[in-house]
Amino acid sequence: MACEPDGHEALLTLVALGCGTGVVPRLVLERSAVRDRLSVLPVDPPP
Repeated sequence: MACEPDGHEALLTLVALGCGTGVVPRLVLERSAVRDRLSVLPVDPPP
């Protein structure tokens, strides 16, 4: 299934429901209503 949510909060809600992963700015995550249901995966930037 493919999905293109309209906005960061919609994306984070889908991720919180278990529908995949998402990439958003940290500020968006910190202000999200579903932030307690999400996990941050640390990644290293490419060289």
